[in-house]
Amino acid sequence: MIQALFYSTIEAVLDAKGRSALPADFRETFGLAESAEVQSRLYLVRWDVAEVPMHLSCFGRSLMDHLVRELDFCDTARAQVIEHILAHTDMMRFDAAGRFAIGPNAITALGLKDKVLYVGVGRFFEIWNPDQAVESTSAKMSSHRAALRQTVKNVQRLTVQFDPRCDS
Repeated sequence: MIQALFYSTIEAVLDAKGRSALPADFRETFGLAESAEVQSRLYLVRWDVAEVPMHLSCFGRSLMDHLVRELDFCDTARAQVIEHILAHTDMMRFDAAGRFAIGPNAITALGLKDKVLYVGVGRFFEIWNPDQAVESTSAKMSSHRAALRQTVKNVQRLTVQFDPRCDS
């Protein structure tokens, strides 16, 4: 199975209604990564991590379904990450041209005005305020992305197993 990956960094317009269009390469990757029935769904997770500006991680239904399947309340660290994702996620729909609306809370939190920065990071992509992304050092962004990648890797590797210590 070929893994569709998001890569590159692309600046795009944010219109007065808070809409932006996924770059063409991202639309193509998203189409490869998702089945036809869920291609119009996009999940936006708000992250506010110390020393890294607020940004959104974005992915499709298959990755969201995977995270939900892997939710294991016996593994506290993993459960906290997945619970954060679920609690801070907005599901958006986009049209054939790749346009979607970024919610007003996310626009305010990110300090977006008329532009967004799409950053491909493998199985998902991020949306940044271009001004904050430029101000943030590459080392901080790389460190944060490495932590997110490790979290996704850990979630993917682990399987839900019965643990007798976790009686409900």
